[in-house]
Amino acid sequence: MRLLIHALLLTVLAAGCRTAGDAATVREGDEVPSEPSTAGDQAPPAANDCSKRWEVFSSKPYEQIALPDTHVNYWRIRYKVPAGQPVALRVRGTFPKARYSNFNVYDQKTQNASASVADFRIVPDEGAVNPFLPGFTGGDARTYTVWSLPGAAVDGEEANIIRQPKAADGEAEQLLELWYRVYVPDAGTDDQGGAPLPTVEAFTDQTAATPVACPEKAELEPSILNALGSLPPENPVGSVFMYRSRATGLYGNLDNIYLGTRLRLLGGSVVVLKVKPPQAAVAGKALTGREDVRYWSFCLGGLDQRTSACLFDAEAKADAKGFVTLTIGPDDLKDLATQRGQNFLPWGKQLFQVLVYRNLLTKSDFEGSVQKVKSVEAGSTFEADTLAAQKFIGERAPQGRKCTKLVYRLNNCGVR
Repeated sequence: MRLLIHALLLTVLAAGCRTAGDAATVREGDEVPSEPSTAGDQAPPAANDCSKRWEVFSSKPYEQIALPDTHVNYWRIRYKVPAGQPVALRVRGTFPKARYSNFNVYDQKTQNASASVADFRIVPDEGAVNPFLPGFTGGDARTYTVWSLPGAAVDGEEANIIRQPKAADGEAEQLLELWYRVYVPDAGTDDQGGAPLPTVEAFTDQTAATPVACPEKAELEPSILNALGSLPPENPVGSVFMYRSRATGLYGNLDNIYLGTRLRLLGGSVVVLKVKPPQAAVAGKALTGREDVRYWSFCLGGLDQRTSACLFDAEAKADAKGFVTLTIGPDDLKDLATQRGQNFLPWGKQLFQVLVYRNLLTKSDFEGSVQKVKSVEAGSTFEADTLAAQKFIGERAPQGRKCTKLVYRLNNCGVR
């Protein structure tokens, strides 16, 4: 009950803390403007062209809920589908120059994904190449076509299909969202990885024989209460463990596995975590197939689900044995953490924090795979250390201690 009260209070507080973006940039929720026309007689877009519906979902600190990663760029199209009037969306694009990209389809009411398709699973158009396949050696034609379709999947279905969630019995309409993500664009490119946003067109079915008008836009305001079941348990006093979260109600990416822990900022407390992270892909280089994960990161946010700061793999400093130490504390400890060869995240504005550890596209045979960690079920009762990630993957799981500033200065919170 105390947690629910905190969440409700933070919902009210969060409503007033959105940070306005620069007036010259596209803000979160804005539809992405099309390129200016260079021909005065250019025909207007067809009624089934929904490409202008892409909206930016901001990953800037404190601007959006759902604990977005600040090193990821997000776009979404929100729409409603009346019962009995299914719509097929054809998505045509160019693979970006980036660490990763994918599409997810969400139920707008629950903020949960029904399906996704990752970059390496997408079959390119005829004559084109997929740069996310191991051993990619180059090629200028990088186009693809993906379909978001209603109905259940069928045996032998092609890879380039994302299935929309099934409508509930008696539901008058479905509120859906199509999301597009680009992780860590290559240096010298833009947020989209040097590729235009995909075009989206509406049809009755995958034959593309009968165009239909773009479905009506739907703007259901998401609620932080949807994610209460994903909140990690309290830590034992003085210890910091991480637990596997189902990421329900958080627009979770089905290609990610999430570990989380709950923290509290009291009297300038300090948290020190240590982990031996997986080997991630390298930006700007072809995938080898030997990577443990495509990407990993730590993101700190609050119970209001707004991210304050993130640290991702390419930024993280590791010691000679491959261990990464992360210190979370007041700003005046940053220099000391740096002197000790540690990574640092400031506490941020929230009083109650959540730290999220993302592992993207984890290799199935990786001995430290977070897939081995048992999920914490909402409402379950257990001893905190029995489901802590280190019980399943040892040093591959972040773990540490919480202490005062004085103890941190004296002995690093006891973390060696």
